[in-house]
Amino acid sequence: MKAGYYYNMSFDLAYTSTYVFKGCYGNLAIYGGHSPGDLKELLWTSGEFTHTGWKRYNASFSPTSDHKYITLCAYHSSQCNRSRYGVIVLVDNLSSWIYQRLELELSTTATCADTNTGAVSVKVRGGVAPYTYQWSTQAGHNSSTKSLSGLPAGQYQVTVTDSRGISARGTATVAVTDLASAATVTPSLCHGDGSSRISISTTGGIPPYRYYLDGSTVGTYTPVFEYLEPGRHDVLVKDEQGCINRLDNMQVKEPPPLVIRHTTVRSSSCSGAANGVIIPQVQGGVPPYEYRVDNGLWQQDSVLGQLGEGYHRYEVRDRNACTVSGTGETTSPWKNCLVVMPTAFSPNGDGMNDVFRPKVYDDIHNYQLTVYNRWGELVFRSTDPNRGWDGTYRGLLQEVQGFTYICTYQDRNNTRQELKGVVVMVQ
Repeated sequence: MKAGYYYNMSFDLAYTSTYVFKGCYGNLAIYGGHSPGDLKELLWTSGEFTHTGWKRYNASFSPTSDHKYITLCAYHSSQCNRSRYGVIVLVDNLSSWIYQRLELELSTTATCADTNTGAVSVKVRGGVAPYTYQWSTQAGHNSSTKSLSGLPAGQYQVTVTDSRGISARGTATVAVTDLASAATVTPSLCHGDGSSRISISTTGGIPPYRYYLDGSTVGTYTPVFEYLEPGRHDVLVKDEQGCINRLDNMQVKEPPPLVIRHTTVRSSSCSGAANGVIIPQVQGGVPPYEYRVDNGLWQQDSVLGQLGEGYHRYEVRDRNACTVSGTGETTSPWKNCLVVMPTAFSPNGDGMNDVFRPKVYDDIHNYQLTVYNRWGELVFRSTDPNRGWDGTYRGLLQEVQGFTYICTYQDRNNTRQELKGVVVMVQ
């Protein structure tokens, strides 16, 4: 046997648990050497087995040195608790020849899905060059090369023969490329900020991959496209083999612009009161919204209160922290802060002085108004300065007369105030 050549032989093997001594397993080894019984190089082992019926084995090996003899013997590979030997091998039907053979290694390149770009080649070990190649393909036979290209998907068989007539046959399958791409579209957080992007994830095929945006002829190896305008975008992915994936009609969107549609401003009651209110009305962006005024704390309520006289800057932000701002001026119709109680009212339904209630030019709280008739009977009570007495008691309009009232509240300075007097109901 020559070093580097490939050989094959066959035989039947079986195991028995007792043969002169007790065994645990069977294991056959083939050695190469220069004389009978020379165990210079271990060429092959069957591996441990315990089948008692005959089984056919094919031993293939390639020596690293030239050898004149081979030796077959039991191979002690692990300990046996039944005897000091432990290995029992029965051999039968040993082949008459040791056959020289060729070792073939076939490799393939997958074809693109829409074109014939597959390839197959064979690498030969053993034998004596030169070799001839006989391919069986869908397009016919080619015996001049060790590789084929421009192939569709399918199965390809080659027969290789060396200069001494030793042949070997191999089969390979050309598959369709597994090149696959997926896109992730990340829209802009805010309208007009230009932060939209498309990220491509590609697997399979033959890296590296190139990416082409919207029909561009210049590709990039970076699978991310940033700062995209809103609208439709297409990406073409190409691998080193030229196989492609198309990711078409990807829609890049952005939120509508965040705008202030209208701002309601309520003036403070008087110069010294801080009860002015600004209420912005917003649309667009990504709800929900938060609001703040004069760099204060953010709040979910759109009513921005406790404002004194003057200009105020307010801000609105959406869920993505996109912001819009505006200003509003709170004024006061009264320079002096006070509460004025009318001396008369006329509940005749003409829309003028129909109810009895105070005119409030202050920021008041803990308010209470009580009204009594001439007999000291309570005819009206209210804790809301906007709710006045309409002159009725128990559903009946009272007679024209004077009524005593007591009005208590805490003013803007949190000082308790009390107003007492008589109000006359007239027709």
